Amino acid sequence: MGPGESELWWVAALPKRHPARLETLPGAVGSVEAVVYGPDWRGGAPVVIALHGGPDRHWTLGYDALFQLFADAGLAVIAPNQRGSTGYGREHADAIRGAWGGPDLADIRALRAYVDGTRGPGVPRPAVYGTGYGAFLAVLATAADPEGWSACVAVAPFSSVPALYADGCPSTRRLIDRLAGHGDMDDALGPRDLLRLAPRVRTRMLLLHGRLDETVPVSHTRALAHQLIDAGHGHVTYREPADRGHTASGALASAPQAREITDFLARPDTARPVPNSPVRQGRRAPIP
Repeated sequence: MGPGESELWWVAALPKRHPARLETLPGAVGSVEAVVYGPDWRGGAPVVIALHGGPDRHWTLGYDALFQLFADAGLAVIAPNQRGSTGYGREHADAIRGAWGGPDLADIRALRAYVDGTRGPGVPRPAVYGTGYGAFLAVLATAADPEGWSACVAVAPFSSVPALYADGCPSTRRLIDRLAGHGDMDDALGPRDLLRLAPRVRTRMLLLHGRLDETVPVSHTRALAHQLIDAGHGHVTYREPADRGHTASGALASAPQAREITDFLARPDTARPVPNSPVRQGRRAPIP
C-alpha cells in the first residue's frame, strides 16, 4: 500500500543533496541490502530505519526528498529491502507469500538488533518509519521489540490483513489476493493484528492518515490510536489531514507535515507531544 519511495515533491526550503549509498547488512537468515543516507549510522547520530510500502516495492538510489530532509536534520537513514521486496529475485519477493509480517518482520528485527549492537551503549535506539504496508510493519516491529525502538512514525497503516480485506477497496483486495496476503503466523507474537498487539507497544508514536484515503480506510488508524490510548500508552500523537488521501498522506507533500515528522524522529528521547496531540498524560482527546 503506497509507493515504495516517499514522493515529497516540494518543501518550503529544499534541503541540500545528501548522496545515497548502498550497504549490505545482516537480516534474519541472510544479508539484506539497504539504501543509506546521512551521517554514518555507526556513530552517535539518531538512526531511523525506513520501511517501504507495497509490500511489492523496493527502495532505490534515486532522489528521495523526505530522506534528504531527514539527513539534513542529522538523521542517519537506513532503508532496507528486506524479504518481500522486489528487485532481488523471485525467492526474495515470494518469501512473505502467505506470511505478511513474518520473514520481513524477522529481517527488520535482526537489522535493528545489529544496528543497536554495533552502535553500543550511550546512543539513541533506532527509530522506525513506514508508509502503508511499511507502516503496518513498523508498528509490528515496535510490538515485537517494545524496548528496542526510540520512536515510530506510521503513515496510513492498516490494522490487519483480514480487516483490510473486509473494508478495503477492490484494488486493495486484488493486491492481497495477488500477493497471497492471507494467512496467519503461528509464532510467539501471534496473529498480526495491530489492535490486538497495541498493549505491547511502548514506543513514542506519531500516526498520520489522510481522511480521503480510499486504499486503506482511515478508520484503521483511528482505531489503532484509540486502542493504544486505552492500553495506557501515554505518548501517541495522531494527525488526520482532511484534504489528503493515501498517496498524499504517504508522500507527505507538505512542508509542515514533513518538518513535524523530521523533528519527531530527530529528537525521539526529548521531544514532547506537539500542541493538540490526542494524548495528554495518557488521557484521550477527541479522535474522529
